[in-house]
Amino acid sequence: MSKATGVLLVRNDGALLLQLRDNKKNIKHVVLNAKNHEKTDPPTPQDIIIFAPQFFEILKEAEKLGAFILLHPLSTRAHDIMGEYHLINLIGNPMETTTAAANLIFSGFMDKLPNIKICLSHAGGYLPFAIGRFDHAYNTRKDVSDNLSRKPSDYLGNFYYDTITHSDTGLNQVIEILGADRILLGTDFPADMGVKQPLKWINSINFSDDIKTKICSSNAENVLSLNR
Repeated sequence: MSKATGVLLVRNDGALLLQLRDNKKNIKHVVLNAKNHEKTDPPTPQDIIIFAPQFFEILKEAEKLGAFILLHPLSTRAHDIMGEYHLINLIGNPMETTTAAANLIFSGFMDKLPNIKICLSHAGGYLPFAIGRFDHAYNTRKDVSDNLSRKPSDYLGNFYYDTITHSDTGLNQVIEILGADRILLGTDFPADMGVKQPLKWINSINFSDDIKTKICSSNAENVLSLNR
């Protein structure tokens, strides 16, 4: 089961970190922060199953308000097998991103929230590359397809993705699979695994000017409604 340790909700007027235990309090925080610009100290994040019913209510309110959610793990549950070589980050973080996205799809949440704005960190983790496996399971296993109205790959376009692949080839492959309209410039700041000069990196890749503009500015302007 996928667990999230915190959710960052962003509008063009501010950001809010939510604790995922107290659902009523969270919804109140979302509404007040978005509508009244009320700022409160962010609570300490706690674990929650990301497709639990109470989490759906938070996402539903966020969708209604047009909030933007960056989904990023703060840790991984795979410490026991990833204790060395920083594998908890190198493998664990993309794994947690993938698991969270998969649960949002297979639970039926993405069907119920067609306008939710969720950005998957680490360029979606392994999701873009594992989607063929997901589709195969959808066609062969009832427990995979029960909550879905369409095959898993049809939901890829419901998410946004940052550029954190640390690889020209990797980012090219993500764009080949997903297109460029949902790709947002990422930094992973202030982590040591972050990209120190993201604009310089994107401009060094052999992308068209149109794709570079989408990644570096226009996609973010659209999703955050900065042009209105």
